Amino acid sequence: MKRYYIMTTERTTYTKYLIELEEGNEKLDDQDGEYLGFVDGETTDHQYSEEFETKEAALQSDLGYVEGK
Repeated sequence: MKRYYIMTTERTTYTKYLIELEEGNEKLDDQDGEYLGFVDGETTDHQYSEEFETKEAALQSDLGYVEGK
């Protein structure tokens, strides 16, 4: 008999921007910058859900919700 669980993994994602400052402007925090992309860091933690009886029940649960693949 199969058993199903949802594992939620925490991973740090670093978003990178290129900042260009005009001469005499020293305020980096006030700049938006040009979005370069992101880099995923190491996995820092994970946790498991309760057991689900079927794959469909696991995927239809609140814990099965995802925003993208």
